[in-house]
Order: sequence, then C-alpha cells, then structure tokens
Amino acid sequence: MNKLGQKGSCAFFFREIMLTGYAILFCLGLIAATSYYRNKIPYEIFYGVHHLTLMVFAISILHTLDDKVREGISKKQQTFRWFASTLAYYFMDRIYMYMMQRFACRATVAESLGKLA
Repeated sequence: MNKLGQKGSCAFFFREIMLTGYAILFCLGLIAATSYYRNKIPYEIFYGVHHLTLMVFAISILHTLDDKVREGISKKQQTFRWFASTLAYYFMDRIYMYMMQRFACRATVAESLGKLA
C-alpha cells in the first residue's frame, strides 16, 4: 500500500485470480507446445502432458473462487457445469477403453477384400 492506503498496481499481478490465470496459461502453453512437437518428442511425454487438461479443469474452478466470492461481493461462478460434459466424455472413453482391453474376442475368420491399389 502507498501513503494514501491504496494498493499499488503491481499488487494486482499477484492476486490469487491472476496466479491461477498464470497457471492455466502455463499448462495450456505446455500442452500446445507438445502438440506442435508431437512428431519430434516421445509419445509418452505427449500423452502425459496432455493429462494436464484435467489440471486445467481443476485450476479453472479455483480461478473463479477469488476473494470477492469469499467476501460475498460477487456471486460464485459455476465453471464446473461448463466442463461437466467434457469430463463425462473423457471418463466414459476411459471406461470404454478399459472394457475393450479386458474383454477380448478372438477372430476366427479373416478374408481379403481385394488388392490394395
């Protein structure tokens, strides 16, 4: 605070809403970088970094819970409802992948459909 009791402009950049915004930007930048270099880096790194998307969801929910919400000045944003369908799709895909790996079927007949061009 300065002599008049006002917060300096630099303090704004270190509020929790800005810090969570920086974290979201960092995660998305890392995801974008590994997407751009996906043919040059090992797949495991690409795959692992893309799981940061789940971290972005969590940080985005925290991003809306700033000091104004705690003080009752502002109403809480419902970020989770925007992510619910995406998260449901992700978890259903994971369950489907697990089920397909667990219950295998054996191919008994295979035929060629013709010559490849």
